[in-house]
Amino acid sequence: MKKEGRRKETHKRTEDAAMKRDLDDGNESSGSELGRMPISDDELVSLSVRELNRHLKMSGLNRSEIVKMKQRRRTLKNRGYAASCRNKRMEQKDELEHDKTVTVTEINKLREENRKIQEEINNIREKYLALKQYAQQQNIPIPKELEFSFETKI
Repeated sequence: MKKEGRRKETHKRTEDAAMKRDLDDGNESSGSELGRMPISDDELVSLSVRELNRHLKMSGLNRSEIVKMKQRRRTLKNRGYAASCRNKRMEQKDELEHDKTVTVTEINKLREENRKIQEEINNIREKYLALKQYAQQQNIPIPKELEFSFETKI
């Protein structure tokens, strides 16, 4: 059972290698059987399945050549799908990088604003403590509603 599975895998790999040799990037294939392709790669990809089947039926190709043509079409279609996926992924990546830049800029702006507010709070605290100390030195009573503890976080 295992040997049969290995044979099938090996046979499949051999077929794939042969197919790869037959399929090059040009419009016409360099393989001996596919060298007389009746259809260019662009036509092969753009034809509907029904049109392709009709064309292949009328072309006079034998069954194995038709199978290779259909495999070629599937390979070309997959290449197109893969390319469009790559493009979409790159666009999404660019969009996310832009969003990240905007977010980081906003965070930095908020941090700076927070730093300025903290600085302002510290200045007000110092003024309050100085006034409180002055009032105590001058025996000026401070109403309870004006008493404030800076130990509480705002």
